[in-house]
Amino acid sequence: MNLKTTLALLVVLLAIGGAAWWLGRPDAAASDPGNVRTQSRQPLLPQQLINLNRLTRIEIQQPGSTCVLENTDTGWRMTSPVNAPINPAAITEIQGVLGVQSYMPGEEERLNKPTDKAADYAIALHANDQHVTVSLRETLGGGYSRVTLEHGDTQARYTTEIALHHLLTNIDPTALLASRLDTPTALTAQHVEIDSAAGDIVLRKVDSRWYLGEQGTDQRALSVFLDGFTSVPGYLNITGAADIVQYLPLDTDNPATMGLDRPRAVLRYTLAGEDDGTARTAELRVGSPADLEKKTYFVSYRGPESDRSVYCVLPWNFSAVLVRPADDFRDPRVMETQPGLIESLGGGRSDTGQFLLEMPQAQQGQVDPLANALTQLAASRAVGFVSVTVLPDEPIGYLTFKSRIGNEAEQLRFYTDPDTTPENEGQTILVVRNDESIALRILAEPINHVFDVVNEQAPLQ
Repeated sequence: MNLKTTLALLVVLLAIGGAAWWLGRPDAAASDPGNVRTQSRQPLLPQQLINLNRLTRIEIQQPGSTCVLENTDTGWRMTSPVNAPINPAAITEIQGVLGVQSYMPGEEERLNKPTDKAADYAIALHANDQHVTVSLRETLGGGYSRVTLEHGDTQARYTTEIALHHLLTNIDPTALLASRLDTPTALTAQHVEIDSAAGDIVLRKVDSRWYLGEQGTDQRALSVFLDGFTSVPGYLNITGAADIVQYLPLDTDNPATMGLDRPRAVLRYTLAGEDDGTARTAELRVGSPADLEKKTYFVSYRGPESDRSVYCVLPWNFSAVLVRPADDFRDPRVMETQPGLIESLGGGRSDTGQFLLEMPQAQQGQVDPLANALTQLAASRAVGFVSVTVLPDEPIGYLTFKSRIGNEAEQLRFYTDPDTTPENEGQTILVVRNDESIALRILAEPINHVFDVVNEQAPLQ
């Protein structure tokens, strides 16, 4: 290496060393808000004021408005300017921004008197007896902003992360709100009353199965999802998943203009009670269209632990609420016992005789005509419902299934359909499941096929 090259390298090393000393000197660290020594920064807020479980109230101030969030027994809710549940993801985002706010020790500036000018943007945090307000003052370079922190009677000014500035200046209060109604579901509700132009309906749950009516278990409702039919879980899920288009202020005090004084439909829910036996209730009211094109509807909802809230929602969710008669909730399945689980099959017809057959378990690759016939019967669905009070006195036949699982047997009684014409006579038949008070009208062919196969395998006696 020659002398010229050696001198050049020495100059470069001296320059680098001088720059490092200049940037690392104490006054440089204090004057550069974007100093990279983040490992020595301290949290701006105490832990209890960024812990969502300890916080009781958050106030977000923007020019001309204040958004209030409160931690209730059922989770975070907005209480002003509207009363509605908060989207959990939104409140978690606020916690994340508050948790990363920090400052460099020695940079804070104690203020002897309150700041004269009120800040346009601020956030106030309450945790039991603690109360802190953070106000934005100015944006600095290097990803930092200047804030004022008020804690009791003291104030101090800090340089902290720009993320808080972005949060408070860009937050839309409506974006914090839940986007759906979140009414009770088939899992949480025990009793539902539906009042609408289609009639008054009572749905009641007993041991996870839904029934129609206040008393007894003789009118079975559809408790499972079945393609093309209205199940109680599906109905309640659709209602609870209604998309909220707009939240209306709490001072909306003219229900007549929204049709909520004479609603098109009312759903009253009773939920599982508290430990002391006290029942919890909720109510949903569906009012008038909110616009001439009927694109949205006014609704109000009062939850089990919340006050009434008013919304505009998309109408497709509520077409089910407005027009569902009781028959739409009935279980259309002819039988519940799965054909592959039938241990014994009994039955008979008035014109032939009775039988009792043991059903062997199906073997792989084996074709059993009777099992196929029972599968077709199990796939049958009601095309209508009739009260048992109009049935003939005596059935024309019956089938009894004994399952390999459980001890209860399922019985089907068959009756001639009185509502027929000469053209369709014999094409439909009425079926009564066990002791239900409603008969199902189904096509007769699957039932006739079962008896035909039985007669081929073991002639009726």
